[in-house]
Amino acid sequence: TRALMLGTECLPNISMSRGIGNLQAYDALVPSEYNRLLKFHPEGIANEYNDPYDFLLRNNIMLNMLSVKHIIISPEWKFDFAGYGTSSGYKSPEVSKDIVPVIARVENTVSTGGRVVISGERPGQKGFLSFSAELQEGTYLISFKATTATTGKPFLLLYVAESPNKETGNVVAKRMMVVYPDEANNRHYAIVTSAGGNFTGVMTNDVPGTWRYSVNYSPVVISELKLNRIYNYASPEISSASHKQKVVPPYQKKAEYKDFSVYENVNALPKAFSISEIVPVADFNEIIKTLYTRGIDPSVQALVYKGDLKEIGRSHFSPGKVSVSNYSANAVSINADFKGQGFIVLSDQYYPGWKAFVDGKETKIYKVNGILRGVVSPAGTHIIEFKYRPYIFFILLGISFLLIILSCILVFVI
Repeated sequence: TRALMLGTECLPNISMSRGIGNLQAYDALVPSEYNRLLKFHPEGIANEYNDPYDFLLRNNIMLNMLSVKHIIISPEWKFDFAGYGTSSGYKSPEVSKDIVPVIARVENTVSTGGRVVISGERPGQKGFLSFSAELQEGTYLISFKATTATTGKPFLLLYVAESPNKETGNVVAKRMMVVYPDEANNRHYAIVTSAGGNFTGVMTNDVPGTWRYSVNYSPVVISELKLNRIYNYASPEISSASHKQKVVPPYQKKAEYKDFSVYENVNALPKAFSISEIVPVADFNEIIKTLYTRGIDPSVQALVYKGDLKEIGRSHFSPGKVSVSNYSANAVSINADFKGQGFIVLSDQYYPGWKAFVDGKETKIYKVNGILRGVVSPAGTHIIEFKYRPYIFFILLGISFLLIILSCILVFVI
């Protein structure tokens, strides 16, 4: 099983000895590989700037496909998910036309050609820009490009809030997103909910607390900032067949201890599962946007790159039964039974060095949902195996054999 720790710690030797995969660190998944999906950062997900309740609801679809079954939460956080859950079935969301916000205020920034540069020409210099838009009640997707030409990892925060409180005049941040600008032409996304009226966002390199000691204050270029309203952005879907006809909260409290509480994610998919359709995407940006807008149901659909879809030769697959018979850090065995050609998703990281075999014959591993592994299974009953065999293994193996031969020659000569 895999778990997510929020506001509490689980030492690696404890979690590993109990067979618990920790999503943030001690697992086959490496946080840097899916930081852009879940917005992980060194200080953890939950803090005073990022509501863990909001995080769990927004990212349920991604926690499902990563097979996160348990959420271990700090005891001072009290959650009530009773108002969420759906029995209406999956509905494909619709995205509105672009809404271009107004840049309301800037400090230590340079605006040119539709781009805003948040400057940081000397250590400790702060810069920010704020933007606003009049929105109707609903769910919105914020997207923008944040790039840098410098080495290192500049740090950027995005705060989003409704208009100031009429009584106090204070603007309370509803959400904080940590952004790591890069040299690539990547888009960054955030889901926000508006009650209607004026909506305000702030981007700044003025980071909180101890983060300041490890921040690169290099200039960050912000461009193509926009909002899109998402229609049919439903509460998290219930993937488990036993819950399909019920309105069940996506997270259910299972145990409470002195130092932490345990919630079960009822939507969590198994470690390995079959899907009936693969959906083509152009790049990783499209993957993020599709997952953030809940554009697929990960229990029956998976995203693959267009070139891989062309190689596979089909987009729909037969239903089947899939079960993991053996699981370790370097090998995974799966029993598969399909009436026709099937497609299997393993909720572990796609990473160079992994090989897949169907009844002992090597087959290609496809990158699924941007970070996971997927293979095509022939019709019938088969054993699917994943084995970690990096090139360095064969190089070291060759060196070992060479040393053995040299040792034998030396012994013979002496």
